[in-house]
Amino acid sequence: MKKLTRFFIILLVIAVCFAFLWPSIAWYGMTPKEDKALATSSLERIKDYSRIKASNDVIFLQSLVAQNGNAQIPEEYSFIVKIAKKNAKSYKKSLPSHPNLAQVLRAFRDEGEMLDALEAEYRNAILADRKHYNNSVKLGLDLSGGLNVIVKADLDAVVAEQENLTSEEIKTLKEDAM
Repeated sequence: MKKLTRFFIILLVIAVCFAFLWPSIAWYGMTPKEDKALATSSLERIKDYSRIKASNDVIFLQSLVAQNGNAQIPEEYSFIVKIAKKNAKSYKKSLPSHPNLAQVLRAFRDEGEMLDALEAEYRNAILADRKHYNNSVKLGLDLSGGLNVIVKADLDAVVAEQENLTSEEIKTLKEDAM
């Protein structure tokens, strides 16, 4: 086998390993702690968080337009331009190539539509983190840190404290103690 062939085989193996390890790298190395807590919570909590964050953002963006009609879109909200362009196209409206915030907000039919779009964006980001978590290698206690405690009930000590019990009473006492 030629050296070049071996080199390409090694590169292929490394690429496949990287593809399988990517969720673990993304989860453990690139996901902030707050996002991890959200991603591992219930779907109902994710939905509530997304709705609250989206409603706060709608209020914030509307206040920016109220303060300055030609306000530019803040960097962290640049994703809504793509959504606004899609909306404008579906409503047969025109939107400039570099719209300001007021033009972007007018591309939505109403406040509810913008709220739904922002909520979907936040929810999808959290669910992407959740997918990374589900597909990642789970670390054991030795690597993730933590403590494993095993609690065992000493039922014989409970029985020893009592005197003159029948076998049925002992069985009932052990069940009650548990």
